Amino acid sequence: ITYFLRIGSLAIVGILFLALAVSLATWYLRGRNTGPDQPLPDIGAGEFADFLGSGKPGIIEFYTDTCHWCALLEPELAEVRAKYGGKLLVAKMNAQNHYTLATRYSVRVVPTMIFFNRSGNVQSTIEGFMEAGDIVKLIESMGIAR
Repeated sequence: ITYFLRIGSLAIVGILFLALAVSLATWYLRGRNTGPDQPLPDIGAGEFADFLGSGKPGIIEFYTDTCHWCALLEPELAEVRAKYGGKLLVAKMNAQNHYTLATRYSVRVVPTMIFFNRSGNVQSTIEGFMEAGDIVKLIESMGIAR
């Protein structure tokens, strides 16, 4: 009986390892997807001021390099940026490297998307992952990219 218990536990470990490998491969390939547009620009504090003063609505994604959901969100935001063309600015900012700005906008978790109107004021803040279609619906409901 102990022989069968050992084989059974080895099979469970093997299945768990396989599930982990598939999940990591999916994350790696999806996070590296170039999407319909080029990768999002990674902006710093200086570019952030230009972003707000552009007179266009925009989305900033606060992320970290080790965040799985941030890597999945980037191609979704690239798709949103491609849909709106030049009417909507979309960029990302590393929350660890730009801690002061992340704190100013009350970023507590990553990913956090901050939606700005044309005046550079915060329209909405969303924490966590969203698919491109849901982001578009949110933008349309706020009316920031007309």
